[in-house]
Amino acid sequence: MSLAHISLAMLATLIWGFNFVVVKVGLGSYPPLLFSALRFSVAFFPAALWVKRHDVPWRWIITIGWVMGVAVYSLVYVGMYLGASISTSSVVVQIHVIFTLILSAVILRDRPTLWQWIGTSIAMTGIAMLMVNAGQQGTFIGLVLILGSALAWAVSTILLKMAGPVNMLSLMVWMCLIPPIPLLGLSLLFENGQWQALQHTTLLGVGAIIYTGILSTVVAFWIWGKLISAYSPKVVAPFALLSPPIAMMASTGLLGEKLNAVKIVATIFVLGGLLLVLLQERIVQWIQNNPQPINQEVLFEYFRIK
Repeated sequence: MSLAHISLAMLATLIWGFNFVVVKVGLGSYPPLLFSALRFSVAFFPAALWVKRHDVPWRWIITIGWVMGVAVYSLVYVGMYLGASISTSSVVVQIHVIFTLILSAVILRDRPTLWQWIGTSIAMTGIAMLMVNAGQQGTFIGLVLILGSALAWAVSTILLKMAGPVNMLSLMVWMCLIPPIPLLGLSLLFENGQWQALQHTTLLGVGAIIYTGILSTVVAFWIWGKLISAYSPKVVAPFALLSPPIAMMASTGLLGEKLNAVKIVATIFVLGGLLLVLLQERIVQWIQNNPQPINQEVLFEYFRIK
């Protein structure tokens, strides 16, 4: 990957990392399914006024809208609403990386390399450490729902790849047309207090809708979709492993959650595993071409991302 694309991938994960804190704030103002419906409503309008559908087929808009919009976010929002903490939610949802590697191998015949499996395993070791250390795990059903959202995210990543070279900004904006009505219907069936929540909305609640709708949905998933189109899902998916450390740092700084040694060590595992995935081809080339003792300056120059 080029340095520009790596920077974009890290920007998307930065947005998603802070998103867990924003979602927790938003859930203090709105029922979860209503909050998710408002998110996608804001993401679609007014962006659709100047972002045309272009050549994006309706089959991809509808399919990805249901999987990414309805499934992923209804599950994660309800899971967090039922008690899963920011740390637990941000960690468990990253299991989508393993789901993505498996689905990519089975559906796209794009088998991960040994180094990608090793790097992902190291990163997932860090994720496991975070899960053990997460403290209050929330309700069992909440964790199951978040795990379901991870599977839905992996499916949506594969669908983005299968959609081919479409206009990703158009796809991201127009797929947001699909989720609001189903989510509102589910909200009417399973929730209450929607009108009262809208009547007593606050600036924090409005800010949460705007952040999750514009930044986390349109901007971040537009970046993600462009990267998935340009690269293999097995290359792009591991970047999402950065979001739990970002979510933890944000929750520590903004919500007062405690940061301990285990979280710091686990973050190092996550970053180290991601670095291994990024540089796996250069590592193989280095081992093959440089059997002599390692020179630190030459090593740094060789692995420098250009």
